[in-house]
Amino acid sequence: MNDVGQRLKVLEDKVKILEETLETLKNMQLSEQMEEYIQSKSKSLRMVNLINEVSDTPSLDFGKEQEKLESIQSAKRAIDYQIESALKNVGTFSDDYPDDPRYFNYELESGLIPKQRGENKSKEALAPYSGKGIRIISYNGFDSDRIIVPKEIDGYPVVSIGKSAFKNATISELILPSSLIGIMEDAFEGCKNLTKLDLPEGLLYLGDNCFANSGLDSIVFPNSIKEISSSCCSNCQELSNVVFGNKLKIISNLAFGNCSKLRRISLPEGIEEIGYCSFVSTSIKTIIFPESLREISHSIFQNDFDFGNLQITCVFLGTNTVIAGRTLETFSGVNLIYCLAGSYAQKYAREHNIPMKPLSEFTMKEHI
Repeated sequence: MNDVGQRLKVLEDKVKILEETLETLKNMQLSEQMEEYIQSKSKSLRMVNLINEVSDTPSLDFGKEQEKLESIQSAKRAIDYQIESALKNVGTFSDDYPDDPRYFNYELESGLIPKQRGENKSKEALAPYSGKGIRIISYNGFDSDRIIVPKEIDGYPVVSIGKSAFKNATISELILPSSLIGIMEDAFEGCKNLTKLDLPEGLLYLGDNCFANSGLDSIVFPNSIKEISSSCCSNCQELSNVVFGNKLKIISNLAFGNCSKLRRISLPEGIEEIGYCSFVSTSIKTIIFPESLREISHSIFQNDFDFGNLQITCVFLGTNTVIAGRTLETFSGVNLIYCLAGSYAQKYAREHNIPMKPLSEFTMKEHI
Protein backbone atom coordinates (compact mmCIF):
# COMPACT_ATOMS: atom_id res chain seq x y z
CA MET A 1 0.00 0.00 0.00
CA ASN A 2 1.47 3.42 -0.95
CA ASP A 3 1.76 6.43 1.38
CA VAL A 4 -1.49 8.01 0.20
CA GLY A 5 -3.32 4.73 0.64
CA GLN A 6 -1.94 4.31 4.18
CA ARG A 7 -3.03 7.82 5.17
CA LEU A 8 -6.49 7.20 3.75
CA LYS A 9 -6.76 3.98 5.74
CA VAL A 10 -5.74 5.76 8.96
CA LEU A 11 -8.33 8.48 8.27
CA GLU A 12 -11.02 5.88 7.60
CA ASP A 13 -10.15 4.11 10.88
CA LYS A 14 -10.39 7.39 12.81
CA VAL A 15 -13.77 8.20 11.28
CA LYS A 16 -15.01 4.69 12.11
CA ILE A 17 -13.83 4.98 15.71
CA LEU A 18 -15.52 8.40 16.05
CA GLU A 19 -18.80 7.03 14.64
CA GLU A 20 -18.68 4.03 16.98
CA THR A 21 -17.93 6.28 19.98
CA LEU A 22 -20.87 8.58 19.20
CA GLU A 23 -23.16 5.56 18.74
CA THR A 24 -22.04 4.12 22.10
CA LEU A 25 -22.66 7.44 23.89
CA LYS A 26 -26.13 7.64 22.34
CA ASN A 27 -26.89 4.07 23.43
CA MET A 28 -25.69 4.81 26.99
CA GLN A 29 -28.04 7.78 27.24
CA LEU A 30 -30.93 5.73 25.85
CA SER A 31 -30.20 2.89 28.31
CA GLU A 32 -30.38 5.33 31.24
CA GLN A 33 -33.72 6.69 30.04
CA MET A 34 -35.12 3.18 29.59
CA GLU A 35 -33.96 2.20 33.09
CA GLU A 36 -35.79 5.19 34.59
CA TYR A 37 -38.95 4.21 32.72
CA ILE A 38 -38.65 0.55 33.76
CA GLN A 39 -38.24 1.48 37.42
CA SER A 40 -41.20 3.86 37.33
CA LYS A 41 -43.47 1.45 35.45
CA SER A 42 -42.49 -1.49 37.70
CA LYS A 43 -43.55 0.50 40.77
CA SER A 44 -46.89 1.33 39.13
CA LEU A 45 -47.57 -2.29 38.22
CA ARG A 46 -46.66 -3.48 41.72
CA MET A 47 -49.15 -0.97 43.10
CA VAL A 48 -51.89 -2.18 40.70
CA ASN A 49 -51.14 -5.77 41.67
CA LEU A 50 -51.43 -4.86 45.37
CA ILE A 51 -54.79 -3.21 44.72
CA ASN A 52 -55.97 -6.34 42.91
CA GLU A 53 -54.97 -8.51 45.85
CA VAL A 54 -56.85 -6.47 48.51
CA SER A 55 -59.83 -5.27 46.47
CA ASP A 56 -63.24 -6.95 46.34
CA THR A 57 -63.97 -5.35 42.99
CA PRO A 58 -63.10 -7.02 39.66
CA SER A 59 -59.35 -7.19 38.98
CA LEU A 60 -57.73 -4.37 37.08
CA ASP A 61 -56.36 -5.64 33.77
CA PHE A 62 -52.75 -4.58 33.29
CA GLY A 63 -51.61 -7.40 31.00
CA LYS A 64 -50.87 -5.08 28.10
CA GLU A 65 -48.80 -2.78 30.31
CA GLN A 66 -46.85 -5.76 31.65
CA GLU A 67 -46.24 -6.94 28.08
CA LYS A 68 -45.02 -3.46 27.09
CA LEU A 69 -42.68 -3.36 30.08
CA GLU A 70 -41.18 -6.75 29.21
CA SER A 71 -40.66 -5.60 25.61
CA ILE A 72 -38.75 -2.52 26.80
CA GLN A 73 -36.69 -4.65 29.20
CA SER A 74 -35.75 -6.92 26.30
CA ALA A 75 -34.77 -3.93 24.14
CA LYS A 76 -32.66 -2.55 26.98
CA ARG A 77 -30.79 -5.84 27.31
CA ALA A 78 -29.93 -5.66 23.61
CA ILE A 79 -28.67 -2.07 23.94
CA ASP A 80 -26.67 -2.90 27.08
CA TYR A 81 -25.04 -5.79 25.24
CA GLN A 82 -24.00 -3.42 22.43
CA ILE A 83 -22.56 -0.99 24.99
CA GLU A 84 -20.67 -3.79 26.73
CA SER A 85 -19.17 -4.96 23.44
CA ALA A 86 -18.16 -1.41 22.46
CA LEU A 87 -16.49 -0.71 25.81
CA LYS A 88 -14.67 -4.02 25.68
CA ASN A 89 -13.03 -3.00 22.40
CA VAL A 90 -12.03 0.52 23.49
CA GLY A 91 -8.41 1.15 22.62
CA THR A 92 -8.14 -1.57 20.00
CA PHE A 93 -7.55 -0.75 16.36
CA SER A 94 -8.13 -2.55 13.11
CA ASP A 95 -4.42 -3.24 12.75
CA ASP A 96 -4.56 -5.44 15.87
CA TYR A 97 -6.69 -7.91 13.94
CA PRO A 98 -5.75 -10.24 11.05
CA ASP A 99 -8.22 -8.68 8.60
CA ASP A 100 -6.07 -9.01 5.49
CA PRO A 101 -8.08 -10.72 2.69
CA ARG A 102 -5.18 -13.12 2.25
CA TYR A 103 -6.26 -14.81 5.48
CA PHE A 104 -9.50 -15.86 3.78
CA ASN A 105 -10.54 -18.07 0.92
CA TYR A 106 -13.45 -16.52 -0.94
CA GLU A 107 -15.49 -16.55 -4.11
CA LEU A 108 -17.95 -14.36 -5.96
CA GLU A 109 -21.37 -14.64 -4.35
CA SER A 110 -23.52 -17.16 -6.21
CA GLY A 111 -26.77 -16.30 -4.45
CA LEU A 112 -27.41 -20.03 -3.92
CA ILE A 113 -28.14 -21.49 -0.51
CA PRO A 114 -27.78 -25.26 0.09
CA LYS A 115 -31.17 -26.93 0.32
CA GLN A 116 -32.38 -27.40 3.88
CA ARG A 117 -35.47 -29.32 4.87
CA GLY A 118 -36.14 -29.76 1.14
CA GLU A 119 -36.24 -26.02 0.58
CA ASN A 120 -34.11 -23.58 -1.45
CA LYS A 121 -34.18 -20.12 0.13
CA SER A 122 -31.93 -18.26 -2.29
CA LYS A 123 -34.80 -16.16 -3.67
CA GLU A 124 -35.71 -15.02 -0.18
CA ALA A 125 -32.24 -14.08 1.00
CA LEU A 126 -29.22 -13.91 -1.33
CA ALA A 127 -30.37 -14.18 -4.96
CA PRO A 128 -30.33 -10.37 -5.43
CA TYR A 129 -26.61 -10.39 -4.48
CA SER A 130 -25.53 -12.97 -7.04
CA GLY A 131 -22.38 -11.70 -8.74
CA LYS A 132 -22.47 -8.51 -6.67
CA GLY A 133 -20.61 -9.54 -3.54
CA ILE A 134 -18.12 -11.91 -1.91
CA ARG A 135 -18.75 -15.13 0.01
CA ILE A 136 -16.09 -16.14 2.56
CA ILE A 137 -15.45 -19.87 2.06
CA SER A 138 -12.88 -20.48 4.81
CA TYR A 139 -10.26 -18.94 7.07
CA ASN A 140 -6.70 -20.07 6.41
CA GLY A 141 -4.84 -18.41 9.31
CA PHE A 142 -3.51 -20.19 12.40
CA ASP A 143 -4.33 -19.82 16.10
CA SER A 144 -5.83 -16.35 15.90
CA ASP A 145 -7.88 -15.27 18.90
CA ARG A 146 -9.29 -12.22 17.13
CA ILE A 147 -10.42 -11.96 13.53
CA ILE A 148 -12.02 -9.20 11.49
CA VAL A 149 -13.90 -10.30 8.39
CA PRO A 150 -13.20 -7.60 5.77
CA LYS A 151 -16.08 -5.42 4.68
CA GLU A 152 -14.78 -5.45 1.11
CA ILE A 153 -12.56 -7.69 -1.05
CA ASP A 154 -11.52 -6.97 -4.63
CA GLY A 155 -13.90 -4.04 -4.73
CA TYR A 156 -16.93 -6.19 -3.78
CA PRO A 157 -18.75 -6.10 -0.43
CA VAL A 158 -18.54 -9.24 1.70
CA VAL A 159 -22.17 -10.39 1.87
CA SER A 160 -22.04 -13.96 3.23
CA ILE A 161 -20.13 -16.50 5.30
CA GLY A 162 -20.07 -19.88 3.55
CA LYS A 163 -20.93 -23.36 4.76
CA SER A 164 -18.55 -24.61 7.51
CA ALA A 165 -16.28 -21.58 6.86
CA PHE A 166 -15.09 -21.32 10.49
CA LYS A 167 -16.16 -24.74 11.74
CA ASN A 168 -14.15 -25.82 14.83
CA ALA A 169 -11.94 -22.70 14.62
CA THR A 170 -10.14 -21.61 17.82
CA ILE A 171 -11.21 -17.96 17.53
CA SER A 172 -12.50 -16.20 20.65
CA GLU A 173 -13.49 -12.88 19.08
CA LEU A 174 -14.88 -12.22 15.63
CA ILE A 175 -15.91 -8.93 14.02
CA LEU A 176 -18.41 -9.27 11.19
CA PRO A 177 -18.87 -6.54 8.56
CA SER A 178 -22.00 -4.41 8.34
CA SER A 179 -22.33 -5.54 4.71
CA LEU A 180 -23.13 -9.13 5.78
CA ILE A 181 -26.47 -10.53 4.59
CA GLY A 182 -26.21 -14.29 5.16
CA ILE A 183 -24.48 -16.92 7.32
CA MET A 184 -24.63 -20.43 5.85
CA GLU A 185 -25.13 -23.72 7.69
CA ASP A 186 -22.43 -24.97 10.10
CA ALA A 187 -20.50 -21.69 9.60
CA PHE A 188 -19.39 -21.38 13.24
CA GLU A 189 -20.26 -24.84 14.51
CA GLY A 190 -17.89 -26.12 17.15
CA CYS A 191 -16.17 -22.75 17.83
CA LYS A 192 -15.81 -23.51 21.55
CA ASN A 193 -13.83 -20.37 22.38
CA LEU A 194 -16.28 -18.00 20.72
CA THR A 195 -18.34 -16.60 23.59
CA LYS A 196 -19.85 -13.47 22.02
CA LEU A 197 -20.71 -12.48 18.48
CA ASP A 198 -22.13 -9.15 17.38
CA LEU A 199 -24.48 -9.88 14.47
CA PRO A 200 -24.83 -6.87 12.13
CA GLU A 201 -28.15 -5.15 11.58
CA GLY A 202 -29.20 -6.02 8.03
CA LEU A 203 -28.42 -9.73 8.37
CA LEU A 204 -31.24 -11.64 6.67
CA TYR A 205 -30.39 -15.31 6.67
CA LEU A 206 -29.06 -17.89 9.15
CA GLY A 207 -28.33 -21.45 8.03
CA ASP A 208 -28.98 -24.61 10.04
CA ASN A 209 -26.50 -25.34 12.85
CA CYS A 210 -24.67 -22.08 12.15
CA PHE A 211 -23.70 -21.55 15.83
CA ALA A 212 -24.30 -25.08 17.12
CA ASN A 213 -21.87 -26.55 19.69
CA SER A 214 -20.13 -23.18 20.08
CA GLY A 215 -19.10 -21.37 23.27
CA LEU A 216 -21.61 -18.53 22.90
CA ASP A 217 -22.92 -17.32 26.25
CA SER A 218 -24.97 -14.45 24.80
CA ILE A 219 -26.48 -13.62 21.42
CA VAL A 220 -28.57 -10.70 20.14
CA PHE A 221 -30.45 -11.32 16.91
CA PRO A 222 -30.90 -8.14 14.83
CA ASN A 223 -34.34 -6.84 13.91
CA SER A 224 -33.72 -7.87 10.30
CA ILE A 225 -33.82 -11.60 11.17
CA LYS A 226 -37.26 -13.15 10.58
CA GLU A 227 -36.38 -16.81 11.17
CA ILE A 228 -34.10 -18.58 13.63
CA SER A 229 -32.92 -21.63 11.70
CA SER A 230 -33.07 -25.28 12.76
CA SER A 231 -30.49 -26.15 15.44
CA CYS A 232 -29.15 -22.60 15.10
CA CYS A 233 -27.73 -22.51 18.65
CA SER A 234 -28.26 -26.13 19.68
CA ASN A 235 -25.86 -27.60 22.25
CA CYS A 236 -24.48 -24.19 23.24
CA GLN A 237 -23.92 -25.23 26.85
CA GLU A 238 -22.94 -21.74 28.06
CA LEU A 239 -25.75 -19.81 26.37
CA SER A 240 -27.75 -17.95 29.02
CA ASN A 241 -28.86 -14.72 27.31
CA VAL A 242 -30.85 -14.54 24.06
CA VAL A 243 -32.44 -11.37 22.67
CA PHE A 244 -34.76 -11.57 19.66
CA GLY A 245 -35.40 -8.84 17.11
CA ASN A 246 -38.86 -7.33 16.75
CA LYS A 247 -39.47 -8.76 13.25
CA LEU A 248 -39.00 -12.41 14.21
CA LYS A 249 -41.65 -14.74 12.73
CA ILE A 250 -40.32 -18.29 13.15
CA ILE A 251 -38.19 -20.24 15.62
CA SER A 252 -37.36 -23.49 13.85
CA ASN A 253 -36.88 -27.03 15.16
CA LEU A 254 -34.24 -27.56 17.86
CA ALA A 255 -33.11 -23.92 17.55
CA PHE A 256 -32.01 -23.76 21.21
CA GLY A 257 -32.10 -27.45 22.06
CA ASN A 258 -29.77 -28.55 24.89
CA CYS A 259 -28.85 -25.00 25.90
CA SER A 260 -28.95 -26.01 29.55
CA LYS A 261 -28.16 -22.58 31.04
CA LEU A 262 -30.94 -20.79 29.15
CA ARG A 263 -33.47 -19.80 31.84
CA ARG A 264 -35.48 -16.93 30.36
CA ILE A 265 -36.84 -16.11 26.92
CA SER A 266 -38.83 -13.03 25.90
CA LEU A 267 -40.71 -13.71 22.68
CA PRO A 268 -41.57 -10.63 20.59
CA GLU A 269 -45.08 -9.75 19.51
CA GLY A 270 -45.29 -10.73 15.86
CA ILE A 271 -43.83 -14.22 16.18
CA GLU A 272 -46.02 -16.78 14.41
CA GLU A 273 -44.50 -20.26 14.69
CA ILE A 274 -42.27 -22.28 17.06
CA GLY A 275 -41.02 -25.70 15.94
CA TYR A 276 -40.49 -28.98 17.79
CA CYS A 277 -37.84 -29.30 20.50
CA SER A 278 -36.87 -25.64 20.04
CA PHE A 279 -36.29 -25.29 23.80
CA VAL A 280 -35.76 -28.93 24.73
CA SER A 281 -33.35 -29.51 27.67
CA THR A 282 -33.15 -25.83 28.65
CA SER A 283 -33.75 -24.39 32.14
CA ILE A 284 -36.83 -22.40 31.13
CA LYS A 285 -39.58 -22.60 33.76
CA THR A 286 -42.00 -19.93 32.54
CA ILE A 287 -42.68 -18.71 29.01
CA ILE A 288 -45.15 -16.13 27.67
CA PHE A 289 -46.57 -16.74 24.20
CA PRO A 290 -47.63 -13.50 22.41
CA GLU A 291 -51.05 -13.05 20.87
CA SER A 292 -49.56 -13.22 17.36
CA LEU A 293 -48.38 -16.83 17.77
CA ARG A 294 -50.32 -19.11 15.43
CA GLU A 295 -48.77 -22.51 16.11
CA ILE A 296 -46.34 -24.23 18.46
CA SER A 297 -45.26 -27.84 18.61
CA HIS A 298 -46.50 -29.93 21.55
CA SER A 299 -42.87 -30.98 22.10
CA ILE A 300 -41.04 -27.63 22.21
CA PHE A 301 -39.72 -28.42 25.72
CA GLN A 302 -39.46 -32.19 25.69
CA ASN A 303 -39.12 -34.73 22.90
CA ASP A 304 -41.12 -37.93 22.59
CA PHE A 305 -38.29 -40.02 24.00
CA ASP A 306 -37.57 -37.88 27.06
CA PHE A 307 -39.73 -38.75 30.06
CA GLY A 308 -38.19 -36.25 32.48
CA ASN A 309 -40.56 -34.60 34.97
CA LEU A 310 -40.47 -30.99 33.78
CA GLN A 311 -42.50 -28.29 35.53
CA ILE A 312 -43.06 -25.53 32.97
CA THR A 313 -45.67 -22.78 33.13
CA CYS A 314 -47.05 -21.52 29.81
CA VAL A 315 -48.88 -18.20 29.45
CA PHE A 316 -51.03 -17.69 26.34
CA LEU A 317 -51.94 -14.06 25.58
CA GLY A 318 -54.05 -14.90 22.52
CA THR A 319 -57.06 -17.09 21.80
CA ASN A 320 -56.00 -18.78 18.55
CA THR A 321 -52.57 -20.29 19.26
CA VAL A 322 -52.68 -23.92 18.11
CA ILE A 323 -50.67 -26.55 19.99
CA ALA A 324 -49.80 -28.95 17.17
CA GLY A 325 -49.47 -32.71 17.69
CA ARG A 326 -51.26 -35.98 17.14
CA THR A 327 -54.53 -36.52 18.99
CA LEU A 328 -53.13 -38.48 21.94
CA GLU A 329 -49.97 -36.40 22.38
CA THR A 330 -49.91 -33.91 25.24
CA PHE A 331 -47.99 -30.69 25.84
CA SER A 332 -44.78 -32.39 27.03
CA GLY A 333 -43.25 -31.00 30.21
CA VAL A 334 -46.02 -28.42 30.85
CA ASN A 335 -47.70 -28.55 34.24
CA LEU A 336 -49.71 -25.30 34.22
CA ILE A 337 -51.35 -23.11 31.56
CA TYR A 338 -52.61 -19.54 31.96
CA CYS A 339 -55.04 -18.60 29.19
CA LEU A 340 -58.13 -16.70 28.12
CA ALA A 341 -61.64 -18.11 28.35
CA GLY A 342 -62.70 -19.72 25.09
CA SER A 343 -59.15 -19.93 23.77
CA TYR A 344 -57.66 -22.92 21.97
CA ALA A 345 -55.20 -23.30 24.85
CA GLN A 346 -58.07 -23.66 27.32
CA LYS A 347 -59.70 -26.33 25.16
CA TYR A 348 -56.39 -28.16 24.75
CA ALA A 349 -55.70 -28.08 28.50
CA ARG A 350 -59.11 -29.59 29.25
CA GLU A 351 -58.73 -32.33 26.63
CA HIS A 352 -55.27 -33.30 27.92
CA ASN A 353 -55.99 -32.84 31.63
CA ILE A 354 -53.44 -30.05 32.12
CA PRO A 355 -54.08 -27.70 35.08
CA MET A 356 -55.06 -24.18 33.94
CA LYS A 357 -55.84 -20.76 35.37
CA PRO A 358 -57.36 -17.52 33.99
CA LEU A 359 -54.82 -15.22 32.34
CA SER A 360 -55.87 -12.42 34.73
CA GLU A 361 -54.38 -14.37 37.64
CA PHE A 362 -50.89 -14.51 36.18
CA THR A 363 -48.23 -12.35 37.83
CA MET A 364 -44.66 -12.47 36.61
CA LYS A 365 -43.09 -11.96 40.02
CA GLU A 366 -44.36 -15.36 41.16
CA HIS A 367 -42.51 -17.07 38.31
CA ILE A 368 -39.12 -15.34 38.35
